[in-house]
Amino acid sequence: MRIKHIDEEKFWSVAYKFNSKVFDSFNLYRLWFREASHLRVFWAREGIDEKYMGITGNKQLVGVFNFSKVRFYERKSWGSNEKKYRMEIRELYFLKDEDTCIQSIVDFMHRTKEVFGVSSWLYHEELMKTGLDPYARSIVIAWDTKTDVKKYNRRVKVKATKEVFNLSVLKEIQHESWSFFMRPDPKRHVVLIAYLDDEAVGSAYLNVFSGNIDYGVHVKRDYWNQGIGSSILRKALEFYRRRNFKHMFVIRVLSPITRVGENDRRALSFYISRGGKVIRDYVGFRFKKRGRVQLPRVEAYFK
Repeated sequence: MRIKHIDEEKFWSVAYKFNSKVFDSFNLYRLWFREASHLRVFWAREGIDEKYMGITGNKQLVGVFNFSKVRFYERKSWGSNEKKYRMEIRELYFLKDEDTCIQSIVDFMHRTKEVFGVSSWLYHEELMKTGLDPYARSIVIAWDTKTDVKKYNRRVKVKATKEVFNLSVLKEIQHESWSFFMRPDPKRHVVLIAYLDDEAVGSAYLNVFSGNIDYGVHVKRDYWNQGIGSSILRKALEFYRRRNFKHMFVIRVLSPITRVGENDRRALSFYISRGGKVIRDYVGFRFKKRGRVQLPRVEAYFK
């Protein structure tokens, strides 16, 4: 097997076969990927000097991947302006000979003598056979925008706004939902705020470029299981449907990864029970010297 640089057209000729149900063009695929980078998810970090690489055997293109220098943040300085970099291999797609293609990539990594990460929503077992070990995991949920969320709270009023003048409302909702606060970006977000009896009890940030609900749906804990999250999803689907999006997404980064965390189970079960479907199971890999990490099956999060 040989590895060489290829152009975007050749990369997409292979990648399209794995993405056609969701992304019907390379531009749409890259836009979604680029917008995910603003969430700082491990599999979509901003790339510097990105290259598309092809794997050939018997003069035929049998696999492709993205080879990039990516920005990452140490946990202690997360959110700071201190930038560090490492090499990352991602967007792996193989037409055949998966084990041989992966071994070719691992050999390529060893030859470059750089610090590497690998992220992929495919070929998890094959990657682990080479000595790579998981360190992160993320699930992508998608809805067809024609989906009708039938069970919701008719007393809830969900309002959309481009400008939020009182961030304290959003802070209160998010802190009572997941103990963090992320500011909306007025350049890319329409904010949904859910009201029950005139009290703001839930929120969501709709990315106007990618169709993603950035950071997910949030509801104050005292108001869980009252149909508020369902009302927000219903409004979000309506928003994207009117703007001719075919799909709506939520990206969930799992923690911990070695067992099913209760917060992850609750969130993913909610999205799936409201018509969402798992379309990506991203796992981040690195070469580590500790014992092999076992990952729960995706289905375990929905029990």
